[in-house]
Amino acid sequence: MSEDFLTSAFVRLRTVLKGTASRLLGNEAAADDALQDAFYKLWNRHYALTSESDAAALLSRTVRNEAASMLRQRKRHPSVVSSEVEKSVSAVAEEDPAPNRETLLQEVRSLISRELTPLQQEILRRRDYEGEEYASIAEDLGMQEPAVRMQLSRARKTIRETYRKQHRNHE
Repeated sequence: MSEDFLTSAFVRLRTVLKGTASRLLGNEAAADDALQDAFYKLWNRHYALTSESDAAALLSRTVRNEAASMLRQRKRHPSVVSSEVEKSVSAVAEEDPAPNRETLLQEVRSLISRELTPLQQEILRRRDYEGEEYASIAEDLGMQEPAVRMQLSRARKTIRETYRKQHRNHE
């Protein structure tokens, strides 16, 4: 029953929580990561929830804390996540689209096959390339939907961090 409190509060407040995280982080992808991380942390403690209002309050606080934690990490490691850097990379790719985009695609494909587990590769392919819904992926893989989201978030984070490390080393 306590899982229902957490899940229903999350579903009801997801848009509001994402808006809060987005405003704090300035990035929708990072906001999604913060939501997934917060939900995962609370899922491990869902047995302690006694009502949906408790779950809603805890979700709000946990999402804010996750976003604040991500901001602190950015300050400690400014080159890890920066929307300005992402804009710069996009601008460079648009200036000379053919060779740069193809090279970037090859690098990312290589990272995916080298760094991700087979499960993460499948979830990434089905969600990002084929546009499949989380529920469908979870059902086919015999997983819970939050676990699929968490695996996807971790896969994206691995790709992002590995890619940035490689490019920092080449500079």
